[in-house]
Amino acid sequence: MVGVLLPLAVVTHRLRAAAGEDRRRMRWLLWAGVVDALVVLGAVLFPSTTLSLDLSVAVGLTGLAVTLGLLRPRAVDIDRLLGGTLVYGGLAVGVVLLDLAVLAALGALLGTAVGERDATLVSVLLVAVVYVPLRAALWRLVRRWVLGEREDPYRVVSGLAERLERSDGAEEQLMAVAAGIAEAFRVPYVGVEVDSADGGRLVAGHGTRPGTVQSLPIAYRGEGVGRLLLPRSGVRAHLVTRDERLLADVVRQAAAAARAGSLAAQLQASREQLVTAREEERRRLRRDLHDGLGPSLGAVVLRIDTARNLAASRPDDADALLRQARDDVAAALADVRRLVHDLRPPALDDLGLAGAVRQQAERPLAPAVPVTVEAEGLADLPAAVEVAAYRIASEALANAARHAAATRVRVRLARDAGGALEATVTDDGVGIAPDRAAGVGLVSLRERAAELGGRCTVSCPAGGGTQVRAVLPVEGGGPA
Repeated sequence: MVGVLLPLAVVTHRLRAAAGEDRRRMRWLLWAGVVDALVVLGAVLFPSTTLSLDLSVAVGLTGLAVTLGLLRPRAVDIDRLLGGTLVYGGLAVGVVLLDLAVLAALGALLGTAVGERDATLVSVLLVAVVYVPLRAALWRLVRRWVLGEREDPYRVVSGLAERLERSDGAEEQLMAVAAGIAEAFRVPYVGVEVDSADGGRLVAGHGTRPGTVQSLPIAYRGEGVGRLLLPRSGVRAHLVTRDERLLADVVRQAAAAARAGSLAAQLQASREQLVTAREEERRRLRRDLHDGLGPSLGAVVLRIDTARNLAASRPDDADALLRQARDDVAAALADVRRLVHDLRPPALDDLGLAGAVRQQAERPLAPAVPVTVEAEGLADLPAAVEVAAYRIASEALANAARHAAATRVRVRLARDAGGALEATVTDDGVGIAPDRAAGVGLVSLRERAAELGGRCTVSCPAGGGTQVRAVLPVEGGGPA
């Protein structure tokens, strides 16, 4: 025993001063010392004929640890191996010592009263009837105190689900995830970082953050949405394969909660944007009507009244006033047409979506650039989908005219297999440089599609040119 404990104490002392790769090598020696101590302790507590076999195993593991520590210290995660050996070895030794203490106490109490042989039988009976059930419950309590709830996966998952149900808001849900994982795995610190829709990051932590942490990705449907932070060092921080599977199940719930929180934040932001856009549009219409159309019509009324008063005595002046009033009315009609066009392009009602896109294609592009518009399955489209497809196609055609230097442009409007409207604008121009940042026009394309729950992508095919492809869901709106 002294031959094992003395080198173990020396290794532990040297480990405190080691750093870097030397510290990793010393951890291999520490693990070998812990295994040797457990083997020798077992030999002392249970002397048997297998002592030579136990010592052979200890010597073999020591040689293996020294070899790996010197040649391949990173071949195995020694921190995880050392932590698992300390935890499970310590628990096993504690249970064995408790068993021996119970048997010894019963033998001492009953030996003087009923004799050695009868005392042994009674001790075995009492252990089987009373102590074994208590020992199982005590074992569960000790493991729960040391390792948390990881031994009961159902309890961990259901407890986290209950916490999430009681939480309101994205930040409270993340705090519930961090607290649930910390209590389930008995780790001193758990951090949850989630990327928000606006480019920021939501961070929730439980406990005091240590100097070094390990990061585990949180993914939702194959898309990374955040990170889970756990301590890198410490006995409870080391996970076995079963713990990793349980943590993966918990992380999936965390990912769902994070995604739900992110979607809730996006929904709230979208509502605020919709309200803001509506009020801005109302203010613009009010300003245009009050400052533009209102004074123009008021001036027309005054000129008509003046012309009526001058009609009998000065007919020429009255006629001039009426001509000026006519010009003012024509200008007011132009303002009305502009306001109506801003609300919804009239060409959509007059020509339909395909005709309106064909008409729009003739404006920005040079006459030498042929534009082909293909359309099918455009009946009974919701008004919002029509406007979005028209705006996206118009912006894509304008970009092709300004930047592409194309000789041919093709526009295709059709329903896909799911019934959504697919609008594609393809040109054979110079394309877009990979390092070029998206401008306002490209961002507006994506925003218009996202407003309807669709998507818009801009890509450069291998054959050259640029392709703008928007997919707009048709469900949920009334026919145009």
